Amino acid sequence: MRLKNTIFLSFYIFCGLLVLNSCQTTKILSIDYLAPANVSFPKELKKVGVVNNVVTDYTTQETPSQWKDLKALLLGNATIATESLAQHLADANYFDEVVIYDSALQLQKESYENHPLTSDEIKELTDFLQVDFIIALENVLFNAKAVDYITEDGFILEQLEVETNANIKGFLPERDKPLFQDQIKDTIYWDLRDIVLTQKSEKTIVNEASFFTGEVLASRIVPQWNTAQRLLYIDGNKSLRKSHKFIKNNQWEQAYNIWMEIYDSPSKNVKNQMRAALNIAVFYEMRDNFEEAINWATIAKELAYKVDEIDFINPIFISSTTNYAPIKTYLEVLEKRKENAILLNQQMKRFDSEIN
Repeated sequence: MRLKNTIFLSFYIFCGLLVLNSCQTTKILSIDYLAPANVSFPKELKKVGVVNNVVTDYTTQETPSQWKDLKALLLGNATIATESLAQHLADANYFDEVVIYDSALQLQKESYENHPLTSDEIKELTDFLQVDFIIALENVLFNAKAVDYITEDGFILEQLEVETNANIKGFLPERDKPLFQDQIKDTIYWDLRDIVLTQKSEKTIVNEASFFTGEVLASRIVPQWNTAQRLLYIDGNKSLRKSHKFIKNNQWEQAYNIWMEIYDSPSKNVKNQMRAALNIAVFYEMRDNFEEAINWATIAKELAYKVDEIDFINPIFISSTTNYAPIKTYLEVLEKRKENAILLNQQMKRFDSEIN
């Protein structure tokens, strides 16, 4: 089984959610959202050509990979990475057309030094592929090593960790400098205790990591759909249990009305107000109203500060608090989403004419 690095990046956040969920007062809700790309393109650039400009890769190396203490530096399979990049770009439906150049541009060269595409080569490629610009893969390297991860429950996860490193550049015809250049560093994992992995060859692992590299590169170039976990309070009082029934029937407006009643209740129960405020924040996030979502998440955080009695907690233990820590983390996520929404709106303007 292979695991993407996002599992480990979100490990501690998700554990915080699980602490709350274990009390049966909360549930984990999965939401899908569109995240912006790291690169923005003029809307006039509608057709892209993807080419393999890597000098040497796993299929052309002359000496076997050298493993020492379960560590090795591996060349990626540039052909697979290029095909994966093109496929994921096409699947995103962001550009009108994605064309891949089937042949490698440099693999047959005797020199192992990378040579950026010249303006003449770029012009020839754009004319031949009938595209507006070129994206060239220039390098794919993997750092592989065996690592152990210890979970909070004391379990040891034995993983084969493969750090991917890749470079790409974008080129416009008859322009000397790249339109953009980007370098990624990401990680993919395999469970070393998985019997299937022991049957895999080094070549298979390289190929799978190369495909993963193309997927990550595409996510830097075009907006991508992400899935995230959100926390909802569903128990603790009769009203929250009632709102949960509405949620299960996808009746969010009715649930929202109940949460507002809880928050505005004359009893001013701080814990119940905190729970309602966080649920309202999630409600607004699902409607991409980040101003209101941040406002309510801020309220929930301030209430959680009182509920968890942060003033009396040693600072080193605040990160493990039941309510305050995960709500604070969620507020940071919302602020980042608000920032990204501005960029995403700019990138999606290329579709405005189609809508109108």
